[in-house]
Amino acid sequence: MGLALFDITIHVVDKVNLANYKNYINADNPNEPATFSYTFQFDKHILEYTYQKSDKNTLFSEILSINGSKLFEYNFESKEGDFAGIQNYPDLATLNWEFRDSSLSVLKYIANNSNLAPDSPIRSLIHFVSSMIWLSSPGGQANRIIGMISEISPMTTKLIEMDKVQEFQDFLNQNGVPDKLIVKTDVTGEKAIYIDYAKPVKFIEVFSGGTASLTAIFYLSLYFENASFVFIDEFDANYHFEVAENIVKLLQNKNFQSVLTSHNTNLMSNNLMRPDCYLILTKEGLTPFFRATERELREGHNLEKLYQSGEFENDR
Repeated sequence: MGLALFDITIHVVDKVNLANYKNYINADNPNEPATFSYTFQFDKHILEYTYQKSDKNTLFSEILSINGSKLFEYNFESKEGDFAGIQNYPDLATLNWEFRDSSLSVLKYIANNSNLAPDSPIRSLIHFVSSMIWLSSPGGQANRIIGMISEISPMTTKLIEMDKVQEFQDFLNQNGVPDKLIVKTDVTGEKAIYIDYAKPVKFIEVFSGGTASLTAIFYLSLYFENASFVFIDEFDANYHFEVAENIVKLLQNKNFQSVLTSHNTNLMSNNLMRPDCYLILTKEGLTPFFRATERELREGHNLEKLYQSGEFENDR
């Protein structure tokens, strides 16, 4: 699901790790293009963006509408399109379409070749997509990232460069990792983070899967100020419930949308989030709790017990 949501970043963000996109087309319909459809709202403007791809690199068609009016539509196979709507936007009227690379996303071409006004809805769309962050399988060598941050390693080196080691130590201490950290020069002459034992030990050589996960989350949090949307897949796969709850709380008061995936039913609590913030993912789609039951959900309900008893199996 996360990869599907973030496919749009391929058209806007230059630094995307396409190695994350494997088995791209539906194996049950290998000859049919994959269709992606997004709806964005920025102030009073509604933007609908839909495109089809035959593989992760090859666009088949693309269409963008603003407030119900088509801005452009293009078919990459026939190389035919409708750009009449662009003339209604002075910021785009001077674009040179004659020399446009016909394999390049029209949206990306607009992003790279237009001087968009600060209040342009297209500018808002491009800024939002450029500021999305996706993190998968936090911990160890499995960290993968897409979007605003072009790389996630070496994280500890970045923390030293950003002078965030003390803040990182405080974060670990708050989440059950009591180690004291210091910065030393290793045998290669490079600075590295060490755990301050009687004989200091290099941090990355001894940290557990859970601590590696926390390292990835902390590193990610350094970019939260400029993020628009954060998706963390299996965010709590390597640590305890209390730590998972802390991570949820860390994200709650930020000025961006966030999605976390988990198999941990302990997180199903009205004390943590409202029922409309919890969704159940099945092969049929996503269903919020309040639509999966005929019961009127109240603050005093134990959501985890209701889920385990099968209460949320309606209309799924």
